[in-house]
Amino acid sequence: ERYELACNASGFVHFKPGERVIIQGKVRRARQWYVIYAGTAVMKLDSEGNPTKELAEVRRPGCFGERSLLRGDAAYDVNVDAGAEGMTCLTFNGETIRMLLMRIYTESPGFIPDIHANIEEWCQLKARTYDADADSPCHSMDLSTGLSQIQTSAGSKKTNLENLTKLQLLGRGAYGEV
Repeated sequence: ERYELACNASGFVHFKPGERVIIQGKVRRARQWYVIYAGTAVMKLDSEGNPTKELAEVRRPGCFGERSLLRGDAAYDVNVDAGAEGMTCLTFNGETIRMLLMRIYTESPGFIPDIHANIEEWCQLKARTYDADADSPCHSMDLSTGLSQIQTSAGSKKTNLENLTKLQLLGRGAYGEV
């Protein structure tokens, strides 16, 4: 599956802080799936007669755009803006990646939240991060599962890998360096 993802990547797209990436209700010309490489995505819901509601903030390695691809919707259910520090995403053409996402959705229950869930619930599930106290991974799509966890003889410890010192480059791939 990772090989298929790498083969279907369109490239990196950079968004300025606060820049609108997806517009709720707008029929899109290009169907895209976005995987967050750096920064954050803020999911917001506009509803008639009510102020815009912030539903969730999604961080690396989270993603967005797959719900409408899997459901076959012509438009997105929410607005997605780049967070305060901006955002960089690896993008995939929705038409070519839809079959892989559908296979993951059907063969790995819980890896992708239920696409028929209420949009607010969906966004909350996507925004969950690993909670060290709960000893359970989140239900959001995490393409680098376990990379933020260090396993020791005393158990699992949550850490920020960006604070570690890089000693040597072992290899470079579609999702980063090892």
